[in-house]
Amino acid sequence: MNYGDAIQNRLVTLAMAFSFPVYSHQPAAVGAKRCTVEGSCAKPSTVLAWQESTIFGEAVNHRRTSDRREVIGWTWRLDVRFNGVVSLEEFEKSLCDHLPRIPRSATLDRQIDLLLEDAEYQTPVTQQPAQGTRVLYRFTAQFTPT
Repeated sequence: MNYGDAIQNRLVTLAMAFSFPVYSHQPAAVGAKRCTVEGSCAKPSTVLAWQESTIFGEAVNHRRTSDRREVIGWTWRLDVRFNGVVSLEEFEKSLCDHLPRIPRSATLDRQIDLLLEDAEYQTPVTQQPAQGTRVLYRFTAQFTPT
């Protein structure tokens, strides 16, 4: 397995394994507010991950007098879609509190940290909650300093 496959698999697994709290609306109420339905959770209907760019930096593994550049990380996108309206706060908090990491293995000679950088939200309007929540996350995947 190469680094790209490992990163893609880890990002998709993170989203698919999480249970997202579902929101419900009370359409009869004037100025309806979202309220979380206790005990009701949803899984994503679609999860896609792709590499957006490669990050190059100063080579740290070479002892040469000349300047040398090497890959030091990647930018990845994670597109998560739902069939209903969900809360994303717990998922994002878990990504910030417990840094996702891909450990070294027989096929990966360096450990990789996945850093959540930002998120773009598409939440359906109150009148059409069946369209579902969509979020596009941006991660930086970088080698763990040795």
